[in-house]
Amino acid sequence: MTRLAVRVAAASRRWPPAYRALRAGHRAVGERLPPRPVPGVPGRVHRNDLMLTGRSAAEVEAYVSLGARAVDLLADAVAPARLEDLRDLVDLGCGHGRVLRHLVRRVDPARVTAVDLDASAAAFCAAEFGVRTADAAAGLPPADLVWCGSVLTHLDRPVWEALVADAGRALRPGGTLVFSAHGPQALEGLGRELPYVAEALPALRRELAATGAAYLAYPHYSGAQYGLTVHTRPAVEAAAARAGLLLHRHRERAWAAHDVYALRRPG
Repeated sequence: MTRLAVRVAAASRRWPPAYRALRAGHRAVGERLPPRPVPGVPGRVHRNDLMLTGRSAAEVEAYVSLGARAVDLLADAVAPARLEDLRDLVDLGCGHGRVLRHLVRRVDPARVTAVDLDASAAAFCAAEFGVRTADAAAGLPPADLVWCGSVLTHLDRPVWEALVADAGRALRPGGTLVFSAHGPQALEGLGRELPYVAEALPALRRELAATGAAYLAYPHYSGAQYGLTVHTRPAVEAAAARAGLLLHRHRERAWAAHDVYALRRPG
């Protein structure tokens, strides 16, 4: 995506119908174009990969470093076991492979399953990186490790708690769920970056204090199912307990501005 296109997309968010139309058109075109090689990025990049929309050295470096950093965090979360020795790993919310392209350099791709509500994105990962796919609506396959990066950060509480429970059921005894979250410290930063968050800050602070989690739907998306979520550690621990999982690790701002949690199934 060119810089002009990025600016147009950003401006269109002020008018949700225009944003949705532009997004749908861009997606349709992206599905018809071949993936692009990007110097420094392992594997080709899909045209609809929203995690890398530009071509500058800084954007490419951020894309690559965040993907590689996630794999390091996964290795830390499963220690003393080794990633390479796990039987089955799931990238839940794989997108177009920002993390997965690094994971398959450490783990046999045949042991990795890509799952995403965007079936086209998961299919791209299978074709490009040799991993398996699973139907997101059919439930997760049995796993020793489930990674869920930049997913729970966008879901309202009932949805993210259900996702934690679903992932927990898929884990084998001793298995680990690792996911990223906006911690309370991220709320003020989001308010500085996004005008619609700034307007909602008083209400979000009250919700966070009262319930341990706060959610704001994106104004430029249809419906109210996708937005920004902020989590506190007690809220995550409570959801983990209801799912039969134990908090294994919590690292603040470990993945860019995201906290990273590791929950483990006893056994």
